[in-house]
Amino acid sequence: MGATAISRARVTTADRFTKASPLPLIVGVVGLLGGVALGIVTAGTVVAQRVGEIELPFAQLSTWPMSLVGYALTYLAVFGAFAWDRLAQRRGRLRDRNFWDKPGYAKALGGLCWAAAIVGLWHIWNCAYAVAVAVEQSGVGV
Repeated sequence: MGATAISRARVTTADRFTKASPLPLIVGVVGLLGGVALGIVTAGTVVAQRVGEIELPFAQLSTWPMSLVGYALTYLAVFGAFAWDRLAQRRGRLRDRNFWDKPGYAKALGGLCWAAAIVGLWHIWNCAYAVAVAVEQSGVGV
């Protein structure tokens, strides 16, 4: 055929499209729901503790492992899923011009990140209290 041959335009069909995976969104939803569930469980054990001049609500110290897992689920899982989705969709667009991205996934995960940040504050609050009590009991404090 030679250099003057004209190639045919590639026909794209539905089976040639690669789509964005919903898996990061699923991981984000499960992480947030798990964090909320653990938050509800630990909130059921709230006791008022005197801190200086005021009393503040903290979960019982026996529930601090649940707060640690809740922290991991709300922050690490949800924010990790958001980053995973952004990177996977960006890679998909770079590798395949027919990639079918789903911007709604990133938007939904962004909302989940805001919700996870709010729920995660409860878990951080209780983990910080457990660390403070452990430091106070060890006598290492100021």
